[in-house]
Amino acid sequence: MENLSIKLVIGNRSYPMKVPIEDEQKIRNIGKDLNKRISEIKSQMNIDDLQDILAMIAFKLSVELEDNKGQTSENKDAYKKIENIINEIDKKLE
Repeated sequence: MENLSIKLVIGNRSYPMKVPIEDEQKIRNIGKDLNKRISEIKSQMNIDDLQDILAMIAFKLSVELEDNKGQTSENKDAYKKIENIINEIDKKLE
């Protein structure tokens, strides 16, 4: 796996990093999303301090992550139910 050196600008700061070539576009898209969130928080909450803005973004992302954990659990339950149904169908077909 080969790495690529890129510079990512987040909140008017440049961050040099090495990323796997296949992840470059994903990393750049995440950077764009983060800059978009910075702009949104800055305008919505009328906050100018970048550290405060990033703290709010970190908090919001933590909430999203926690919400997704519940969805992941629900998905696992659904897959188990589907798997059980498939197994029952297979048994009936034998």
